[in-house]
Amino acid sequence: MANDFHFWAVFAFRAIPPTFPAILRLDLRGSKRSRFYPMFEGPGWKDGGCESRGLVMTARILVADDSAFWREELKVILEEDSDYTVFEACDGFEALDKSNWVQPHLAILDLSMPQLDGLGVARELKRRAPDLPIVIITVDKSGFLKVLARQAGVVAVFSKMECPLLKKFVRGILRTGARAA
Repeated sequence: MANDFHFWAVFAFRAIPPTFPAILRLDLRGSKRSRFYPMFEGPGWKDGGCESRGLVMTARILVADDSAFWREELKVILEEDSDYTVFEACDGFEALDKSNWVQPHLAILDLSMPQLDGLGVARELKRRAPDLPIVIITVDKSGFLKVLARQAGVVAVFSKMECPLLKKFVRGILRTGARAA
């Protein structure tokens, strides 16, 4: 009987998947039989992992902006009346670090950030996850910026004054699963 002792615990996983409470069965005998057991039913991820196990997931959006005001504004606008979870980063390097464990469905990046700008972050994110849709937001939107952004793999460029349009665009991108060409 002592060899069949198992320990059940409830954990809040932050890395995979974030903000999802799950039950983890730990085999205290040291064998490789530890397993992940889902608690919820319904549609979930399409990556073959969680959807096949019936987990409910919300879309994860990474917002990177050096202005706390704009990060909060975007978070409020995107999370209002939606099932999106918004993760914030205050500079380019933090955005790259958070993207490793958040694994966002969409990234919204400010063009002008200290240390690493939005285009630099977009290039690196595209290298890591080629199918990730990326949107650039900026105060000064221009045709030349749109060309540079397309070269970096960005799907759209928005002015910070176009936040209501941005929410509509994000909804369309996440609903259709559209990706940059």
